Amino acid sequence: MTTDTGSERTGPILHNSGVGPSVRPSPAVLKARRERLLAAIAIDGIDVAIVAPGADLRYLLGDSFPSFERLTALVLGRSVCLLVVPEMELSAWSTVVAQSSLEVFAWADWQDPYAVIVDLVGTNSVVAVSHELPARHLVTLQEAVGQAAEWRLNSAVTSLRGVKDDWEINQIEGAASAIDDVHAAVPGLLRPGRTEAAVAADIQHVMRENGFTDSEFIAVASGPNAANPHHSANARTIERGDLVLVDLSGRWHGGYFADSTRTYAVSTPLPETARAYAALLRSFECAVSAVKPGVTAQQVDLAARNELSEHGLAELFIHRTGHGIGLDVHEDPSLVRGNEELLRDGMAFTIEPGIYLPGRFGARIEDVVVMTNGVARQLNARPHELLVV
Repeated sequence: MTTDTGSERTGPILHNSGVGPSVRPSPAVLKARRERLLAAIAIDGIDVAIVAPGADLRYLLGDSFPSFERLTALVLGRSVCLLVVPEMELSAWSTVVAQSSLEVFAWADWQDPYAVIVDLVGTNSVVAVSHELPARHLVTLQEAVGQAAEWRLNSAVTSLRGVKDDWEINQIEGAASAIDDVHAAVPGLLRPGRTEAAVAADIQHVMRENGFTDSEFIAVASGPNAANPHHSANARTIERGDLVLVDLSGRWHGGYFADSTRTYAVSTPLPETARAYAALLRSFECAVSAVKPGVTAQQVDLAARNELSEHGLAELFIHRTGHGIGLDVHEDPSLVRGNEELLRDGMAFTIEPGIYLPGRFGARIEDVVVMTNGVARQLNARPHELLVV
């Protein structure tokens, strides 16, 4: 690549090799992912993909760092693989650069990084951009490239990320085991007279002790609060007779997410509540059993929903049955009515039917599963039955 463009583009071009931290894919695995992306965009008739910082870039490079207001992007095409990064932030990317064979253009504040990408893209190309690219950069690039180029939202990386490789599955397994250890501590924290917020604070501490670098969601929803599927935690005091829905999600130290929900009963539940929960458990089991080769995402959703319908509870199930999980807590595929995507080996997703009775209670069961050899392999091992504490 040359540096004589007529625009200010005289920053350093770096070529490096080496190894990065142990908790990341090998350089060979990362290179193979980029090669699969090149093959995928070629099939779609795309000339160049522009991938911004976020989970997509981490998938391709092994790590990612915030871009703030300055443009950072990986430009990938048949004849180019260039990381454009602000010079002042280059040190943060040093490990990524060191363990890869990427060409890097580090630009100073007085230079025009958009001109570099315009040179690579050309004016008559089909360009795909990742979901994470901020509008301020996209609009500027579109204006600079001109109207002859065709712009698309890049779904190729998302599609690739939907099928996990062995290294990723190992990371998700570790995250699932760690969240199981957190859930194992929950019964000892649920006592009448404690607030949801206090329990959530204790859980956050347990998550840190079990290798979670951050918590995406800690829901401690007791009594009527559990009828809100996305209730977090507040000052409500847990009372005897409550159901307590505990939904825990966080990024494990390897960068992959765990997500698991269990419902606990503070004292013996009423017979009506116990029957509703038994139907929910059967719904969960039907959804897991529905995961097979050739089955669509919506068929798994319908399996869970149809079972609840048999018990007159289907109208209380007000969200999808599950979502993909990996570098993001919510990824493809979405197990929801209308999604005809076929499930494939290597896909990791949640199964999480729930029932919600406004003003009374709510309950949900959630595990992460990986489709392996045509069946759903459940990664969470905590009991699914209603646990009385």
